[in-house]
Amino acid sequence: DPCGKALLCVTEDWFALSHFRPVISVLREVAQDVVVVTRCGEAGEALRDQGVRVIDFDYRRRSTAPAVELATARRLKSLIEAERPDLVHLIALKPIVLGAIAMRTMAPRPTVIHLTGLGLLGSATTVRQRIVRALALRLARSALLRPRSAAICENPDDIAVLTGGIARTGADIVIGGAGIDPDHFAPLPPPQHATPVAAFAGRLIHSKGLTTLADAARLLRQRTAPLAIEVYGSIDADNRDALQPETLRAWTRDGPLTWRGEIADVRDIWRRADMFVLPSRGGEGLPRAALEAAACARPLVVT
Repeated sequence: DPCGKALLCVTEDWFALSHFRPVISVLREVAQDVVVVTRCGEAGEALRDQGVRVIDFDYRRRSTAPAVELATARRLKSLIEAERPDLVHLIALKPIVLGAIAMRTMAPRPTVIHLTGLGLLGSATTVRQRIVRALALRLARSALLRPRSAAICENPDDIAVLTGGIARTGADIVIGGAGIDPDHFAPLPPPQHATPVAAFAGRLIHSKGLTTLADAARLLRQRTAPLAIEVYGSIDADNRDALQPETLRAWTRDGPLTWRGEIADVRDIWRRADMFVLPSRGGEGLPRAALEAAACARPLVVT
C-alpha cells in the first residue's frame, strides 16, 4: 500500500547497493520519500543516484558490547523519532536487533524484519557466541511479535529460527535471495589457459573457508597439479571474522594462491577464470558470487 515515508536501515552503503536495489526500487514506487540509513562510504553517491535520501549512521558492526549496543540503539531511536517514518524496513541481524531495542517504547508502526542470514551466529560454537545469538534472536522475535510487523527471509529455516516456531499466518514470506541480472551476467566463452585458473570471489572472512583453500592449494602444488588459484575481494575491517591483509599477502608471496584485490566488474573475473571455488564452513545461504559465476557459464566447486 502507498505510504508517506519509508525508512530502510542497512549497515553499509555498498551492501545496500549490491544486494537491495530491487527493494529500494519497490519502496520508491510505494513511498513518497525513501530514506536509507546506512554507513556512508565510497558507494554513498551511487546510492543517492537511486533517488533516495541517505543518512550516515554507524551501526558499530564489530561491537557486541552491551553498553555500545544500547548507545547505538538510542541514537537510532532518536533518528527514527526525528524522521517519523510510516514504514521501517530493517535489513540483516544487526539493524534488526538495534531497531527492536530502539522501537520498543514507540507506538507500533509497520515494520519489516528482513533477515539475510545469521552470519557468525549461525555457526556459534563458543558459550559467548551462543549467549549473543540467543539474545539477538529474542530481540528480533520481540520486534516481530509487535502489531503490524512482517518477516522476510531467504529460506524456510531462517523463518523458523526467527519466529521460534510461533505460528503466524500471512505475515512472513520467503524470497529466493537477492538474485542477479541474467542479462548482465551472460554466458562467457571459456578462457584459453595452458594452466586452468580457479577463482574465489566474495568477502574475505574466515567462514568462507579461505584458510582451507590455501591448504588445498599447497597440497595441489605438492602434487604438481596444474592449477592456479586466485582470490578476489577486499578486506572488511569491521567484520569480526575478517582475514588480515598480512595473511593474504603472505599467501600471495609464498605461492599457494594469489590475492587480486577488489575488482570493479565481476564479469572480468569470469572472463579470466575457468571455475569458481568456495570452501565455505557453513552458516550462509547461496552467495551471489556463485550465481554470477554460474550465469557466466563457469562450473562451481563448493561446500
